[in-house]
Formats: sequence, structure tokens, C-alpha cells
Amino acid sequence: MALESVLGQALSRNKAHEKVDLWKEREIQDRGSRCTISLKSRKGDVVRQVTKVPEGAEVTSNIVNQFEIEREANAAKKEDVLLERLANGKDPAWRPDFFLSELKGLKKKGILPKMRPQDYLRMDAAFVQKVVAAYKANKKAEKKKTQKEKEKEREEREEGRQEKEGKEGRQREEEEREGCRRAGATSQEGAP
Repeated sequence: MALESVLGQALSRNKAHEKVDLWKEREIQDRGSRCTISLKSRKGDVVRQVTKVPEGAEVTSNIVNQFEIEREANAAKKEDVLLERLANGKDPAWRPDFFLSELKGLKKKGILPKMRPQDYLRMDAAFVQKVVAAYKANKKAEKKKTQKEKEKEREEREEGRQEKEGKEGRQREEEEREGCRRAGATSQEGAP
């Protein structure tokens, strides 16, 4: 029962506010206001409302924009502040436009920048997926690079062994030849 009475009061208050607003609107239409004049037909309907300029108002033509100078000055100040922050290099602020351009440049090189975990919290999910994919590709590229380096080292070791074995084999052959020559030379000396 208390709920019904509260709702009834709220509804009656809303109706009263609506009626007040309607009476104010009708008064503006009948008498006008500080900024508008209402033009009515013979029947009493509002045909058109014309805006009038209050007395003492500073009016400029539509061609002139009196705030443009202020906007330009504010833009110049903002640019100076931004350039100082960028030139300083110690600014901890994260600049997403620079980050994306750096990420594109580093992606070509196969290097990804280090990012803090709190940077990922405010990012778009699709962008995070791109970063994760680039990270995985980077890891995969590093793994392939290390595997290629290991393969090169193995090949160099094998070539070194073959060269070493080849040198040892040649030395043995030369020693055998010299031994045969000596044996042949001693047998010829011993024969009368």
C-alpha cells in the first residue's frame, strides 16, 4: 500500500512538471522570450520562431571566427609541450601512435619491443592477438636461427674431422711410400 501511494505521488508530480513546462512554452510562443520572437497565423498557431540578438551582445559576421586565434595559440602550446616531452626521452607516458609505427618497423626486422603487463590491459583484444602472434613468430624465427647456427657448427666440425682424417691418411700413405722406398733402397744396396 505504501508503494502505491509513493508511485501515485511520483506520477502526479511528473504530470505537474509537464503542465508547468507546457505553460512556459505557451507563454514563450505568445509573448516571446529574450532570444526569440514567435510569429503566429490568424488562427493562433505558431508559424515561425525568429531568433533575435539580445542588446549588448558582441556580434561578428559569419565569415569571421573570433575563436580561431585562440585555437591556434592553444594548438601551438600543445605542440610545444608534446615536442618537449618527446625530445626529453624520459617521459614514461605510453604513446600508442608511436608504438604502432615502431611495432611495424620492428616487425620487418623480426624484433619485438618489451612491453609492460599494464600496457596490455587497456588494449584492444584484436591488437593483443596481433602482438601475441608477432611474439610467437619472433620466437619461432629465433628458434630457427639457433637451429641453423647449430647445423653450421656441426658441418664445420665434420669438415674439420674429414680434413684431419684426410691429412692423417695422406701422412700414413706418404710414410708407407717412404718405407717402401727405403726398403727398396736397402734391398738394392744389399744385392751385388
